[in-house]
Order: sequence, then structure tokens, then C-alpha cells
Amino acid sequence: MDDLIRDHLYIAKYIARKYKNNNIPYEDLVQEGYIGLIQAVKHFDPDRGVKFSTYATFWVKQAILDAVTSKSRTIRLPAHIVQLKLKVFKFMENFILSLGYEPDVELIAKELQEPVAKIRQVLELTTEHTGDWEVQEDNDIEDVIEHEDEIKHAIEAIRGLSDKEKLILGMKFGFLKSL
Repeated sequence: MDDLIRDHLYIAKYIARKYKNNNIPYEDLVQEGYIGLIQAVKHFDPDRGVKFSTYATFWVKQAILDAVTSKSRTIRLPAHIVQLKLKVFKFMENFILSLGYEPDVELIAKELQEPVAKIRQVLELTTEHTGDWEVQEDNDIEDVIEHEDEIKHAIEAIRGLSDKEKLILGMKFGFLKSL
């Protein structure tokens, strides 16, 4: 079993290379691929007449895609959206390399045989919106927001939130004691 895994580690590295640009370090993708390889070894039945490398490729790819789907973003996107995103960006990359300019949404939709609205949605959803906030513990809201008017407005807005939402904001920005 160990020899089978060791002899096929290259599969995980090869497949991980295809998913490099998904906000997950290459090494982590390879590790996820190794986990998929271990699953392939556990489930492999040589009596079915399938080569192990073919069988392992499926498990490794699934493990890596699961990691990309669940770990590449702060807010997880559904698997079918991530798959479509990968197809869109692969098409865009090939288009730019061959013709030298970025394709418009209508062309992408036509080539991928998807509705234009769905392609627009995928392009909008796949841009990560993150701020430059540093999460710190035990801050006052005054430490995070500088102007007094903004502080009053923020406190009023926070009071209108549910307890769960208040807790999430407090944990994110470290001002639990101010709430």
C-alpha cells in the first residue's frame, strides 16, 4: 500500500499544478492531492480491470477540487460556481494569450454555452472583497473607527443587528467589550 502511494505521488503534483491560482498555496493543493491518493488506494479494486493511475486521478482531482471549493475564499461558493469560474478563467487566459485582449462577457457565454447573466454573476461573485483590517483582540470600537460621528453611527447600526451578527462583528474586529 505504501509503495503504491509513493509510486504515484506525481499524480497529485501534476493535478495540483493545474489549480495553482486559486488563493491556495501549491503545497496545500499537493497535500490535498495526497489525501485523495490515499483514498484511491483504500478504495481501489484491481479486479475491475482499471489501471490504478486512472482510478487515482479521479480521487486526487476530487480532493483538490473540494479543497479549492471550500478553502480558497473567505465565503465559500457552491461547487458548480467554482467549476464554472475555473472554466471561465481558463477560457479567458487562453483567449488573451492567443489574441492579446480580454474577451467580453457575451463571447465567453457563447463559447462556454452558458447564459450571459450566469457568466456575469460568476465574474462578480469570484472577486474577493476583503479589507485591510487587522484582527486584534480586546479593542474598543474607538480603536477601530477614528471619527466620533462614525463611532456613533456604527454603534447605532450595530445595535440594530441580531445577537449573532453582533458577536460575529465583535469577534472579527475585536471589540466585544464595546457591544
